[in-house]
Amino acid sequence: MTLGDRLGRRLSRKAVLAILVLCVFGIVAIAITPKSYDLQVGSVPEENITAPREVEDTAATDALKKRAREAVSPVYSKDGAETVTMQEKIQAYYEEIDQVRNHAFVQLDAVSSQWEAAGQIGPAPTLEMVLTEAFYQELNQLMPEQVDNETLHQLLLATDAQWQAAKNQATESSNAAFENGVGEDAVVLTRDGVQKQLEALDVPDVCKQMAMKPIIKYLNANLLYDEDATEEARDKAENDVTPVVYKKGQVIVKSGEEVTEDQFAVLQILGMVAGGFNAPLYIGALLVVLLLTAMGVHLIREQDPDIESKTLLMGGICIVFVLLAALLVIRTNPGFVPVCFVAMTMSMVVNAHTGMVLGNLTSALVGVMALVAGATSQVAFAVLLSGMAGSTACAKLADRCKSRVRILGCGLVAGAAGGAVYICMGLLMGNAFLTILQSVLVSLAVALVASMVCLGSTPIWEQGFKILTPMKLMELCNPTNPLLHRLSMEAPGTYHHSIMVGNLAEAAAEAVGANPLLARAAAYYHDVGKLKAPAFYAENQPQDMPNPHDKLTPLESVQIIRNHTIDGERMILEAGIAPEIARIARQHHGTTLMYYFYNKARENDPNVDPSLFRHNGGKPTTREAALIMLADATEAATRAGGATGDYKRTMEKIIQQRYDDGQLDLVNFTFQDLNTIAREFESVLRGMYHQRIQYPDVRLKRARMEEESSQ
Repeated sequence: MTLGDRLGRRLSRKAVLAILVLCVFGIVAIAITPKSYDLQVGSVPEENITAPREVEDTAATDALKKRAREAVSPVYSKDGAETVTMQEKIQAYYEEIDQVRNHAFVQLDAVSSQWEAAGQIGPAPTLEMVLTEAFYQELNQLMPEQVDNETLHQLLLATDAQWQAAKNQATESSNAAFENGVGEDAVVLTRDGVQKQLEALDVPDVCKQMAMKPIIKYLNANLLYDEDATEEARDKAENDVTPVVYKKGQVIVKSGEEVTEDQFAVLQILGMVAGGFNAPLYIGALLVVLLLTAMGVHLIREQDPDIESKTLLMGGICIVFVLLAALLVIRTNPGFVPVCFVAMTMSMVVNAHTGMVLGNLTSALVGVMALVAGATSQVAFAVLLSGMAGSTACAKLADRCKSRVRILGCGLVAGAAGGAVYICMGLLMGNAFLTILQSVLVSLAVALVASMVCLGSTPIWEQGFKILTPMKLMELCNPTNPLLHRLSMEAPGTYHHSIMVGNLAEAAAEAVGANPLLARAAAYYHDVGKLKAPAFYAENQPQDMPNPHDKLTPLESVQIIRNHTIDGERMILEAGIAPEIARIARQHHGTTLMYYFYNKARENDPNVDPSLFRHNGGKPTTREAALIMLADATEAATRAGGATGDYKRTMEKIIQQRYDDGQLDLVNFTFQDLNTIAREFESVLRGMYHQRIQYPDVRLKRARMEEESSQ
């Protein structure tokens, strides 16, 4: 047993997965861990410290955001109701003054009318004559606020035009201020502005004074502090701040300069301070590895629910190899990582589905590593997509590949698929033509190298894990193989029989979805156990040679015949051939009854136990083993009947007999599959014998006896 087999058997799937997760996480952790420095605030580094990846200086960004908020002035909203109230109060003030003036002039007019009616001679009554102390008191009662008699006198002396001019100017100036908005801190300035406008008028000072009084009294702020709007404006200013970012490769701390608090904080974020531990970084990496592992196992088990730990172990080795290679180039050029190696190798040694799933997950891992290790998001995304495209493209081509040269073609296809991604990404990003061309050439070169490594590693998988690749199966079918060469020389009849069984089994396997190459190779080796005693099998006995079974009891003959399956399994394993073929060699007779010797024994003892005359290799557990059982029996029966047999009837009886005997219980053949097998067998046999002759039942019985005697 090889090391791979021993490991595969000793380690459960859970153990393999746990080891795989730990290994992958370890490699990813190494890849994303930056160089560290023994520094403190105030330390002076001896070299420039540059950013391994893009990182934000959060302290500097926060300071800018704080200044941006503080720079936003409070936001005020105009109070329309308050504005109207103030305007109404100012106008009411002026209207009361107008009423006082009108009342004085009405009184003057009344006195003048009385004077004229009395036929008085002399000067007409004047305002001064009317303005008695009592009248002053009466007028002050009508004023919005009391003034001295002199001021009232001067106000009444002013003309209507003069008073109207002062009043209108004050109204217009105050309304304009209200329209623009008057803040708490601008009330005095606004009043002063109205005052200056009034001072510029060519009217009596008393008009200016009285026009200004309601402005002083009623003009106040109509702009109120809007907390919500202010906060919204400050938030916008804060959000508009461009973060302070150190680009990849940008110097954070220059050589010979002291490390500031902000710089030290940035180095801590990057995990570049000795003794520091960036727990979120590694927790995130572990979660990514666990997530991708779970996805991979789930996707693989959808097609192969009973996935072997050996398969997981091989997949893990391939992934670890690629990630180790990534460690060398991930910080310089992630495009050099041979991601398609995983898909190519696993497709060749297992199947296309497994290869594609593991290849795509490896691409995701490499993309994450590249991003965290300092690559731009565009580069990391391009690496991820190119890896997935290459893995998907080559997986189907590499599936059960029969030619080692074809693997190189898979490399070219994978490289071309990855190159196509780089072309698309380059055009989208507006890269230069030479840059795009370089990426395409790198993709092709890396994929070709990966295919060469895949070819070189094939013998490791074949020998270390006893993997039957199509290429290995073709090598096993070579007649120069030591066991086959011995079989052809020491048991030529058995060798010819095995070749015929291989033809039948391969054709049927192709039709029912089994592995045709495995069926052929296993058929070639299924009877190598007959090399222990070739003369005891009818196909190796010359016509003039007596049958050695004639000198033996039926039980002795059965023991010899039965042993060839056990001997075959042992010889195949000793020759270093895969256990799958050895298992088929042991199972190719199942637990069928050797009727010839059983009936011979019954002639002496009718009550003989039939179980003593059954094969003990176990029922077939795979489609290939079942096909070889049916092909073996069909070829022997057909050979016994010669070229005159009814092939279809013979095959139907054999298949029906094996089915009724329960020999096909462990394989998932449907009735349609069995009909297909019979049809393929018939087609191959017709090609062998070229003609069809009726096959009587008696001849069929004789053929069955000949079949059993040849076993």
